[in-house]
Formats: sequence, C-alpha cells, structure tokens
Amino acid sequence: MKILVTSRDVGSAKQNLAFIENIFVFNLPAEIKILAQQPASKIFEKSNFKCTILNEDSEEVCESVLEKFKPDFVLLGLSGFGTGIDETTRRLCKIKKIKCGVIQDYWGYTGQFDQDSLPNYFFVLDRQAERLTSLNTKDKANCIVTGSPKHEQYIYKIKKWSSQNPFNPLKKSLFLVGQPYEIPGYVENIKYFFNALEEVSGSFDLFIKDHPNNEKEIYSEILKKYSYPFHIMSDDQSIESALFNASIVVNCFSTAGLDHSYMQFYSEKNIGGLLYLSIGVDIKNFFKESVGPIDIEDLVSGMGLVANSYEDIITKLNKIFDYNYHNYKINVLNNLSNVQHPSLKIYKFLESKIF
Repeated sequence: MKILVTSRDVGSAKQNLAFIENIFVFNLPAEIKILAQQPASKIFEKSNFKCTILNEDSEEVCESVLEKFKPDFVLLGLSGFGTGIDETTRRLCKIKKIKCGVIQDYWGYTGQFDQDSLPNYFFVLDRQAERLTSLNTKDKANCIVTGSPKHEQYIYKIKKWSSQNPFNPLKKSLFLVGQPYEIPGYVENIKYFFNALEEVSGSFDLFIKDHPNNEKEIYSEILKKYSYPFHIMSDDQSIESALFNASIVVNCFSTAGLDHSYMQFYSEKNIGGLLYLSIGVDIKNFFKESVGPIDIEDLVSGMGLVANSYEDIITKLNKIFDYNYHNYKINVLNNLSNVQHPSLKIYKFLESKIF
C-alpha cells in the first residue's frame, strides 16, 4: 500500500506520524512519502522517516508527487487557521480521483477544508466525535470510529515521561499549555488566569509552553507586573514530560487536555489535576464553532475541571492543590476504555477499500 502523508500543524503531524510508526510496529506493508510545512515538519524531522519540507506555495510540488508516487491513499493533516498543503493536496486528490482521509485528534473538528470538498474519510475518536462531526458537516463527513493512533503509543512512553521531570518536585507546579493567540477570547482567559494566581494559596512555580504556531511569545510581557515566578519553556523541552509531572495542567481547550487524560489512563498512579479555562462568550462561541453544539464540561465528561468565571479559577485551583481531584482518574477510565488498536483499524479499513 502506498500512502502519501501531508501535515502543516503540529497536532496533525503527531497523529499522522503515530499512525505510520504504529503500522510498522505491526509489520504491515506500506510505502510512505511525507510532505510537510512548518511547524509540522519539525515533528517529522525528529522521526526515522524522510520528509520533504514545502513552503506556502506548494501546489506544483504536490501535483508532481501525486503524479510520480501514485499513492493508493493520501492521509492529510487536519490543520487549523488559514490554508496550505493539506487543503491543496485535497483539491488535487479530488481532481485525480485519489481517496484521502484525516485522523481527527479532537471531537468534532473538521479543519479548514471546504465543506463541499471534505476528505473522503474522517477517522474519529469515539461515537461522540462521530456525532459532532456529522453535525458540523451536515452529515457530509464519512466518519469511521477508530480511536487515536497518537495516544495508542502512550502505554510505551509513560515510564520515560515520568522519569524526566522538568519541575522541582518539592514545589507545586502549574503548567499552562499555550494555544494560538488568534483564538477569540484566548488572551482574555490567560489574563484572568494570571491575575487569579495572585489569590491562590501557597507557593508555586508557573511554567508555560507556547504554541508552536505563535510567531512571538507574549506571556513574559503580560506577567512582568506579577510577583510570582514564571518560566517560559524552550521548544526542545518535552511537553509530554511537563504534562505528566505538573501538579496542575491548565489550558482552554487544547488537545493537550486529552493528552493529559490519556496519560492518566495509562498511568498506574494519580498524576496532577487538569483545569480548562472557559470564560466569556468569545471563547465559548469559538469552541462551539470548532467542535459543535456542546459545552466543554459535557465534552470532557469529568476528565478535568472547568472554570467558567474568574472566581472559578481560584476555587478550583485551590481545590486541586489541596487534595488532588481523585474522581479525575475514575472518569478517565470510564471514558477512554472503549477503543483499542486504532492504527490497525485504520490500516485494515484502507486495505478493504483499496484492494
């Protein structure tokens, strides 16, 4: 089976790379070619697979690769904000009648594809993701429930992440996972969060991992008026080790929240708490536009706490600091135990459609 893989966002690159790595672990025959743009190319460059890095004007290269490589299937990236290689390749696939699909790493998300030219298949997390994706595409999307290839690998990586603690184990650590600044309401939410930390009891260290899509880091400028310590983590510091070892992970609705829940699913011990920020109409509306007609509380089903107000941030941070949120692990086990071997399911599905 010949598979062409494209990606421009880090999230889609991690899912697509995980699928490739997993099918080779299963010794499934495949010939792979990878096309990527920044920042996704950084993910593939660290792997054992060759990657062709493209600039924004990629149509001629994509068309040439499709003609010469003649893939049986194209695995596109499910990327956000703007357009690029994924959408270009999808359009060319439609002209050349080549089947293509995407691996969804967040419930209901459909990326920037034209609604009249969606990928042929959406490989989704669960029935909830299938329902939301169908709603968001007016039943145009062909959803296949498989689970998440990226998270399939966590069982083998937990030991490494647990041993690489980037924080002082003697101090409480807050880890903010950054998201693109252009998300409506995002900067408003982190400002609420930074201000609320002045009222959180006890001492702590704040660590921040900026989103790779952001061209310039803005947290340092916002935080300079506060007295508590903070650290902007470098690009080469492992986000996974930080997620696993933090006392509390904070985000708005990043895929890192789901990553944290899967870490808890595979970890024998209780790891830190998880807090979602969802304050104001801007971020709530953007969330519903991206995911579907559902609130973050209903979506995560108890896999983390949600702050819907400034006061909520203080109350829930103190709650987790005082006695970790032990129901978190129970809710994680209840929500994530249904789907097994997603990469194998995707491969077998493709095999059934191609041969």
